[in-house]
Amino acid sequence: MSKKGSKIPEYTRKAIAKYQSKFDRVNINLPRGLKDQVKTATGDSINGLVVRLLMEVLEKNGTPYVPPNDTQEPAKDQE
Repeated sequence: MSKKGSKIPEYTRKAIAKYQSKFDRVNINLPRGLKDQVKTATGDSINGLVVRLLMEVLEKNGTPYVPPNDTQEPAKDQE
């Protein structure tokens, strides 16, 4: 993944990869102008609207979203 001469430090690339691994990525194609129309009408981004609607559907069907265990932060041993 790293390019020779890249100015992004390896620890930064690892942190970005770790963060991105917490999500499933979904790409959609929308008719031109729909994104702005949704933002104006609902105040939500497309991503925010889709997530909210999916959570509502799951809740309505009696199967609320439960995050997988691997995305939860481990408990800190030292304080």
